[in-house]
Amino acid sequence: MRISEYAVRRYGPLRDTGKVLPANFNLIYGYNEAGKTLTIDALIKLLFGKASREKDFIAIERVNELPDGYIVVENRDNEEIKLSGKKTLSSVIELSPGELSNIFVIRNSDLSIANEGDFYSNITERLTGLRTGYITTVIDALLEQGRLTPTGMFRDAGEERLRSRIDKAIQLIDIMDTLIEECRTKDIDTIEQKIIAAHERLKNIDSEIGELNDARLREQYEKGCEAHEKLIDAREAMQRIEQFNEPDLQKWRDNQRDLERLTDERRRTMEELEGKREALREVTDEVQEHEAACKQSEEKKRRLDETIRPLLRQYEEQRALVPAFESRKKFFGIAGILSGILFGISLVGVLLAPGTFFYAVTALLFVLLTITGIVYYVTLRKLAEVSAGFQRLVTAAGRYQLDAENLPRMEEKIETFENEYRHMQEKLQNRRTDMHNLQQQVEQLESKKLPEIDRTIRTCNEQIDSIIDTSGEETIQHYREKLQEKIKLQNVRQTQATLLKRDFGTRQDSVHGNIPYWQEEINELERYKDKAQTIKYDERKLTGLQREKETRNKELETLQEQRSGIDESMKDIERKVNNLLQTGDEYMYCNTVNDLVSLQTMLRAYVDRHATTRDDVLTTIDVFKSIQEEEQKKVGELFGENRPVSEYYDRITGGRYKQVEYDQVNGSIEVVQENGNRLAAAKLSGGACDQLYFAVRIALGEELLEGDTGFFILDDPFIKSDVHRLQEQINMLRYIADRGWQILFFSAKSEVLDALGEDIRDGKVTLIDYRRAIV
Repeated sequence: MRISEYAVRRYGPLRDTGKVLPANFNLIYGYNEAGKTLTIDALIKLLFGKASREKDFIAIERVNELPDGYIVVENRDNEEIKLSGKKTLSSVIELSPGELSNIFVIRNSDLSIANEGDFYSNITERLTGLRTGYITTVIDALLEQGRLTPTGMFRDAGEERLRSRIDKAIQLIDIMDTLIEECRTKDIDTIEQKIIAAHERLKNIDSEIGELNDARLREQYEKGCEAHEKLIDAREAMQRIEQFNEPDLQKWRDNQRDLERLTDERRRTMEELEGKREALREVTDEVQEHEAACKQSEEKKRRLDETIRPLLRQYEEQRALVPAFESRKKFFGIAGILSGILFGISLVGVLLAPGTFFYAVTALLFVLLTITGIVYYVTLRKLAEVSAGFQRLVTAAGRYQLDAENLPRMEEKIETFENEYRHMQEKLQNRRTDMHNLQQQVEQLESKKLPEIDRTIRTCNEQIDSIIDTSGEETIQHYREKLQEKIKLQNVRQTQATLLKRDFGTRQDSVHGNIPYWQEEINELERYKDKAQTIKYDERKLTGLQREKETRNKELETLQEQRSGIDESMKDIERKVNNLLQTGDEYMYCNTVNDLVSLQTMLRAYVDRHATTRDDVLTTIDVFKSIQEEEQKKVGELFGENRPVSEYYDRITGGRYKQVEYDQVNGSIEVVQENGNRLAAAKLSGGACDQLYFAVRIALGEELLEGDTGFFILDDPFIKSDVHRLQEQINMLRYIADRGWQILFFSAKSEVLDALGEDIRDGKVTLIDYRRAIV
C-alpha cells in the first residue's frame, strides 16, 4: 500500500500544492510556517475523512473544514484507489483511524503510542484472535455475581456486608433451634392452634367487615358516580337549553295569540277593504255612467232650453191667436162666399144690365171680395204658420225623443224629461257622495288600519323571531317541549344534588360550586369500584360481625397472655431475619412455631445458596484463569526473541538492545540490553525511546498489513536524536524503504537535509522543497 499521487488545492491558508508524485523515499523539506504541518493535516483528512478526530490526531481541527484535493493509493495488486475524504483509507484496509495514527503517522515529532495498554491489547486480540480483556471482564462479573473478593472470600463491604450477614445467619439458626425446643416443651402448638383459629376467624370477620365496608363504599361510589354523572349530564343538557324560560314561552304564546287575532282581523279588514274597493269601483262606474248620462241629458236639456222651449213659447203664442184666426177665417170665408155670390150676381147683372149701379156694385163687391180674399188668405197664412210652428216643434222635439201627437203630450214628455234630468242630477250627486265616502273608507283602511295591523304583526313576529334566534327552535311546541325538558332536568339536578349532599356533604352553598368537591370525593372512592361485586351492604350484618369481633379479640388476648414470653423472642427473631434477608416489601412474620421453623429453613437455604454460589463461581473462575494463562503465553508471538520488533530495534540501535518484550499484565514494553539487563520503555532516553516505538510501528504495520508494506508519514520524528543517532535512524529508514515501505519525511532540520544529501543527489531520495512557503 503506497501513495502514488496527491494534490491539495485548498486547505485553510495552504495554497495549491499542485500534483505531487511521491517516490519511495521522499523528503519534504522547508522552514517553519512553510505549510508542512498543514499539508500533513490535509493528507490525514483526505485519508481518513470525518473520522480524523482530535482523540486520534492531536490538533487536527486547526482548520475547521475538509481539504479540497485527493490522494491516490496503490495496493499490492497495483490497483489505484482515489481518496478524497468521502472514500477513506479505512474502507480500503480494515484498520481504524486510531490504529493507523499509532502506526503509520508520526506527528509533532511524537513517536509514542497513544493509550498504549489498550492499544496493544486490541492489536494483540486483532492479530491473534485472543480475548484476554473479555476473559478478565468475565472473571470480574463472576466475582460480582458471587459477591466475592479476588481471594474467594465473601465481601464484607458497603451496605450489603455479605460475610457478616452470613455469619449472623448461622448464629441465628442456632438460637432458633433452642427456641423451637422450648416451644415444644411448653406445648405452644396447642395454644397457637387456638390462636391461629382465633386469628383465622378474626381475619374472616375482618374480611367480611371489609367486604361489607367495601360494598358500602362501592355502592356509595356507584350511586355517587351515577348521581354525579346525571348531575353533570343534566347541567350540560341544561346549558344547551338554558335560554328556554317561562316568560319567553308566555311572550311567544301571547304574540302567537295576537298574531292569530291580528291575522284574522287583517283578513277581515282585507275582505272589508276588498268589498269597499269593489263597491268603490261599482260606485265609480255608476258615477261615470251617470256623469256620461247626465252629460248627455245636460246637452239635451241645453238644446231643449235653447231650441224647443223658444219654439214652444212661440207656438203657444201663435196657438193663442188661433181662435181669433179661426173666427176671422170663418167670418171672412162666409163673407168671401157671399161677396163672391154677390160679385157673380153683379157680373150677371152687368152682363144682363150693364149700368153704373151694377158697375159700382160689382166694383165694390170686387173690392170687398178682394179684401175678403186677402184677409182670408192672410188668416190662412197665420193658421198655416201656427201649424208649421207646431211641425217645427214636433220635428225639433223628435230629435230629442220628445215628439208627440199633440202639444199636451209633448209638454208632458218635456216635463217628464226635466223630472228625469233632476232625478239623474240628484242620483249623480248621491253617488258622488257615496264614492267620496267609500274613498275615505278605503284610504282609512289602507293608510291607517292595515298599516297599524301590519306594524303590530311585524312586532309580534320580531319578538317571536328573537325567541327563535335565541332558542334555535322553530315552533312553540318544540320550545314548550324544551322548556319541559329543562324543568325535568332541573328536577333531576336537584334530586341528584340532594343525594350527593346526603352522601358526601357540601363545601359551598351552590350546587355548581360543590360539583368539583363531589368529584374529588367520588374519585377517592374509585378504588372500591371493583370491590365486593357480589355482596350487598347490610347494616345489621355489619353490626353482628363487629360484636363477634369484640368477643374473639378478648379470647385472643387470653391466649396470647399464655405465650407472651415466647412472643418477644419470636419478634426479635422476626426482626433479625427480615434485616438479614432484606426481602423488600415482602415482610416475613414469626407468630407461630411453624413460622419459626419456616424462617429457620429460609435462613439455612440463604446460607447454603450463597455457599453453593461461591463454590460454583470459584470453580468457573479457575477455568477462565486457566484459559487466560494459556492465551497470555501467545502474546510472545508479537514481542520477544527473534520477533520483528526485537530485530528492528536491534538493527536501529546497533545491537545495544537485543530483545523487546510486552508485559501483558501491566500493559507495558520492556527491552533487554546486550548485557541481559531489563529496562522499562519509560526508563529509556528520549532518543532510544523514539527508536523503540518506531521499531514497534514498523513491526506492527507489517503484521497488520499481513506482510504487505505501506507508507509512513513522518513529521520530524528524530528531533531528539544527536547526529550519530540520527544517522542510525536514517539508515533504518533507508533499510525499510529498500524493503518496500514508502517514506514521506517532513522536516525543517538542516541536519536531516545534510544526512540525506548524497541520497538526494543519487536519486534515492526525492526532495520536495517547501523552502518557498506555500501558505
